[in-house]
Amino acid sequence: MMENNERDDGNKACGFAGQDYDTRLETFIETLANDVFDLFTQTDDADQTIRTVLEMMGKAMHVSRAAVFELQENTEHAIMTYEWLEGDGDGTRRSSRLFAKKDWVWDGNATGESQIVAVEDCGDEESGFNKRLGEEYDIRARMHCYYCKDGKPVGSIYVDSMKGPRKWTEKERSVLQAVARVFNVYLYNMRQMQRLEEERLMQHAIAKNQDFHSYILKENSYEILHISPSLQERLPAIKEGDICYEIFKKSGTPCRDCPINRGDGIKAEVFSVALDTWVASSATSINLTGGKKATLVCFSDISEIKSKKNDRDAITGFFTEGAFKKQAEALLAKGGHKYALCFVSMARFNVLSEKKGVETCHQVLQEVAGMISEKMRPGELACRYFSDAILVLMEYEDAHKLEARVQGLDDTLQEWGVGRFDDFRATFKSGVYPARQGEADINELIKNASIAKDDVEETGCVIFTDEMHRRTKQEKEMEALMADALESGEFVVYMQPTVDLKTGRIAAAESLIRWHRSPGKMSMPGDFIPLFEKNGFIREMDDFMIEQVCKIVQKWREEGKPIVPVSINIAEKNMRDSNFVAKVKDLIQQYKIPPRTLELELREGMFEGDVEELIMAINALRRLGVTFAIDDYGTGASPLNVIRQLPVDVLKMDKDFFDHVHLSEKERAMLTHMIRLAKSLDMKVLYEGIESQEQEELLKDAGCDLGQGFLYGGPMSEDSFQKLLAAQ
Repeated sequence: MMENNERDDGNKACGFAGQDYDTRLETFIETLANDVFDLFTQTDDADQTIRTVLEMMGKAMHVSRAAVFELQENTEHAIMTYEWLEGDGDGTRRSSRLFAKKDWVWDGNATGESQIVAVEDCGDEESGFNKRLGEEYDIRARMHCYYCKDGKPVGSIYVDSMKGPRKWTEKERSVLQAVARVFNVYLYNMRQMQRLEEERLMQHAIAKNQDFHSYILKENSYEILHISPSLQERLPAIKEGDICYEIFKKSGTPCRDCPINRGDGIKAEVFSVALDTWVASSATSINLTGGKKATLVCFSDISEIKSKKNDRDAITGFFTEGAFKKQAEALLAKGGHKYALCFVSMARFNVLSEKKGVETCHQVLQEVAGMISEKMRPGELACRYFSDAILVLMEYEDAHKLEARVQGLDDTLQEWGVGRFDDFRATFKSGVYPARQGEADINELIKNASIAKDDVEETGCVIFTDEMHRRTKQEKEMEALMADALESGEFVVYMQPTVDLKTGRIAAAESLIRWHRSPGKMSMPGDFIPLFEKNGFIREMDDFMIEQVCKIVQKWREEGKPIVPVSINIAEKNMRDSNFVAKVKDLIQQYKIPPRTLELELREGMFEGDVEELIMAINALRRLGVTFAIDDYGTGASPLNVIRQLPVDVLKMDKDFFDHVHLSEKERAMLTHMIRLAKSLDMKVLYEGIESQEQEELLKDAGCDLGQGFLYGGPMSEDSFQKLLAAQ
């Protein structure tokens, strides 16, 4: 413990010689009480007054350290703002050391209202003192006193002994308590005045920029400290403490073109999702009181500037098509880098529009644009091409890195799409075309990237290949020939039998198209139907198929041959054509065939959007006697919802629904359940792709009505089908 003669030495330094130690401490308290008002009110330098009081207390109590800690509001930290050290030639100094609140306040023996905590031996395990802090700062004994506001600690006065354990006396506790009371009044009020001064400086900084919306950020932070009245009016929900990019970009990461990263006063043009406009933004460092710094961000709306109106899409902030092509061709012509064109589109965007409305679609586009922006590098270009399509001209080093990069973008988009809506899954298709050396025609790049995108079956990303180039060339040839081929009879109808599984007899036929392009050369539907669906020629093809089937049924009737219903696959474009019902009705009447012999097959996927128009067309044709089937059931996203609401007669289960014979108990139960469900809705069930008697028996046991597959015969000419039909 400290000896009395050591304390006497310390008191001599304070000018209290001749008094015993306790008396001198009482004298110090009286001096503090009498003079402190003058100390704080008659000086412009409150910091100096605080340092003076700490030095007086430290010397009077003969301690090793006297310090002030201030709790940071709404945080778990405290800062040592002032520190006096015994023997330090510079006396008391300002400090800014940060401590965790759990270290600043420990479980000790606070006594009554004084809120004093005293530890006589910091090395004692039972003291509750943070051993790590004690060793780091050489603290052997400590006493501190909280000062409070509204009953809650806002700061604390510390005294430390570095010379060894020390028994703190009641007089020493009184000294610390007296200083804490003084600081409770003056230090807290001084901090309040500083905050008011900071607000004044903020207002002054903003006032100097009256033509801008403004806000102030904490130094090295994106947390908003202050908001200008004009911005508050524009965005009423914004508040102090918000993170700027979460508000303006509606994202979890800072803006790629954030003005904070550009240096004082350097402007950045960015698109604000929250404000739904383009802004010119700049950031400037400003000084607040107490040596604090902050960042003033100012921006102005530039949406009305003609150049931006012409060059930028108002929703995504990307370039418009014209501006994009102009800049892209300049980059390609300049050379020096490898470029690839990425074509991104959202599947069933029209369905989203019907379900959620235009405003939601705009928000989705903004979010998608934000995700794409985060994946772009400086100098790369992006464009909103049309509705849901976005083009990105990106640099790349080699094919492997390009593939990894675009796959990363696709993964981000697909993951976002899974959880964006409860009742709609947003999926994406992306195609990428790596430009060849010297290739500078941006239209050619876009076309090839689009070809790669169209090669995606459901979702995902595809990079353009030589095989696609060959197929593109082939498609060009087919497009040049298709109209003449239809006129000259190169398209021929084939038929595949459908069998009643109970009787084993042919119950119907499915019509299929083949293109005899030249003697010995026949193209299958997979070679040309996707092209026709893309270029719109599928309308003429469907009309041709319906008329050919009507002619075939008419011939069977006239020749007295057996007649069975014949199904025809119909594209969505035709079903949504307002003239389609009338065209079918006219053909039935023209060829005088029983309407029930005509069955129209619709793919499940066309019912994922607005079905009201389709159901009206289906019901109109069913009233005539035409029947309907859903084709490829089980390949879509929501099959149960489809069959529940549609007035159809036959459900065709896709051959891949179960691609093996030896089903588990669960798979067998599921198959049986799906068949029963369809039949409970007054539908017959047809299973495609039956190739063995074992499969047939399995489906018969499950209750399936009809079967189709090579077990009964593949696609064949109309004459061969009629002979098979007549022979049973």
